[in-house]
Amino acid sequence: MFQQKLRVTAARPGTVNFELDIQKEHTNRLNIIHGGTLACMTDLGGSLAVASRGLFATGVSTDLSGALCFQVMFEMVR
Repeated sequence: MFQQKLRVTAARPGTVNFELDIQKEHTNRLNIIHGGTLACMTDLGGSLAVASRGLFATGVSTDLSGALCFQVMFEMVR
């Protein structure tokens, strides 16, 4: 879903910045970004940040808070 539209723009240990070109398939019926897209981006960003510290087998995300997804959305429109 993100493979060809995602770009890592900066990386340092513990932090990875990336951009995603939002397409129709990333939106909901109101033509705004879908919550599932935000959750996926949040999960991916966290995984990339952990991997940037050399930890590649970290387990499974079991708790993505709405506040964290909201922060991702805020960073996207900033």
